[in-house]
Amino acid sequence: MLRDEYLLNSELFKELSKKDVLRIQQMQIAYRTGKFCLFESNIETLTDSLFPETGESDKKHSDLVQAIYLHKEQTLEPFVGPIDDLCPEYPVLFGKIDIMAISGRISHVIEVKTDAADHSIVGQVMKYYIGLSLKLIQKFWDEVQIVTICPGYEKSAYHGLRQINAKPLLIDTRTLKVTLLG
Repeated sequence: MLRDEYLLNSELFKELSKKDVLRIQQMQIAYRTGKFCLFESNIETLTDSLFPETGESDKKHSDLVQAIYLHKEQTLEPFVGPIDDLCPEYPVLFGKIDIMAISGRISHVIEVKTDAADHSIVGQVMKYYIGLSLKLIQKFWDEVQIVTICPGYEKSAYHGLRQINAKPLLIDTRTLKVTLLG
């Protein structure tokens, strides 16, 4: 059922990854049958075969993350300080952080969007912040900071990010010029 909905109305599922849609389907099956099914080990293969590849949006995002990574001195360091370590697509249990930057004893969770951010960005970065704070902050870092880089922000996204002390940065995707919003 969800696969059919995805194929017919992919715009409704735009904010969900293929893995998220598959996990929702797994939860529905588990609820209906009373049995938990999990096939994480081959989830990439399953999602690739169940859902058609859109590609364009993912490539645009990947290219922007790579450009920021390569030009860290001009895009990131003015806002996070000298970077000791930088990892694009940092894998964590709850997804992939677009860019993880370490500056001294501070970890910066950096979320990149290719389009204007809506309010869902607040929940997404909070998921990363809470996960890192609970599991890793005491071992490796003194602080976890949230940074978002987007070409624009809806009003609700901006206010939500400011409430959680995130740094919302604006980026011109053509020139890679970055400025602090606010």
